[in-house]
Amino acid sequence: MPIIPVTGTEVTTGSGQTSHLELSYYFTSESEMDRLFSESGVDTRINDLNSAQKSTSITELAARATEDVQSYLGALYDDQELSNSASVRDRATVIACYKLSIRLGNDAQYYNQYLDALADLEAARDGLLL
Repeated sequence: MPIIPVTGTEVTTGSGQTSHLELSYYFTSESEMDRLFSESGVDTRINDLNSAQKSTSITELAARATEDVQSYLGALYDDQELSNSASVRDRATVIACYKLSIRLGNDAQYYNQYLDALADLEAARDGLLL
């Protein structure tokens, strides 16, 4: 899976808000989200956005999921190591898809998997998972 480097540190969203993206690596990608949620499932959740906003929204979801993983494991592992871990990428993808699913107040999908992912990250941080 290719690593998506951030070339700039700010993105202006469609609503005019500025989002700060300062990540060197993302732990999930749009294609990984499409595989879990399905491409049509992702599109359905962001169909109210124009093309540029859709891209920004997906990038922001990937960034938030990455930051969630980093909050648990960032002190133990470097970002490149985390980015290359299939289990980390799986958990970050679940986190991103869960957050996408609740966008605009929609019913949550992947909630149990989201809780499992957070529990796994906590266990890894605490040395309970190898």
